[in-house]
Amino acid sequence: DTRGAEMLAQWAVRNAAGPIGILHPIGGDGGGQARAFADAVQRAGGTVALRMSYGETTTTFQQQMERLSAAGIRTLFIPATEREIPQLAPQLAYYGLGDVQVLGGEAWTGETLLKTLPTRVTEGVIAATPLIRTDPAVAWEDLVASYEARYRRSLNHPFPGLGYDAALLVLAAVDQGADNAREVAGEIADLEGVRGATGIISVRGGAVERAPFLVRIEGGRLVKLEGPTR
Repeated sequence: DTRGAEMLAQWAVRNAAGPIGILHPIGGDGGGQARAFADAVQRAGGTVALRMSYGETTTTFQQQMERLSAAGIRTLFIPATEREIPQLAPQLAYYGLGDVQVLGGEAWTGETLLKTLPTRVTEGVIAATPLIRTDPAVAWEDLVASYEARYRRSLNHPFPGLGYDAALLVLAAVDQGADNAREVAGEIADLEGVRGATGIISVRGGAVERAPFLVRIEGGRLVKLEGPTR
């Protein structure tokens, strides 16, 4: 799902104080997110001044970051993974990009990452994420209340939320009148705007997508700026 990258691109074109750049991993989801961001910037009337990539085993980002700094990049989209961010993010300031506006995907909003990284590393990052757990637009807190009442223990793992939402989609299809496997599959393919525990869910082109929120990281917490869009 690239809607988060597209939402960040639109924000960048509206708010960037200078050239926009991209720093992304080669291949995988990061490459797709980078392409979607660049295309959305262009559609919105902006330009990506410089796009740099790095390999899976990269630990030092000197070459990429020094080139981005020399190009005067002021807004930088980094669709890194949660594994890469602790290595990459502290190097931004070291290589002259400490004052750029960083944009990122869901990986930047992970609870473990925000708890373990120094707040100065993630402070001010603007990210797209399908889930703000405390926002009433999603059903995460409803799930937590039901889960903890049923099992008498804390819910501290995302997997029950995924199971809850999978069942929710099937039940939503049944609610539309489906009464066999083929009809259920057909109804699920048309679902849109389902309030799930892990986000607001729609199915497009056979893929499950979750509507993105736009957030700013402040003091290790997510502050909603926009969304969710459907």
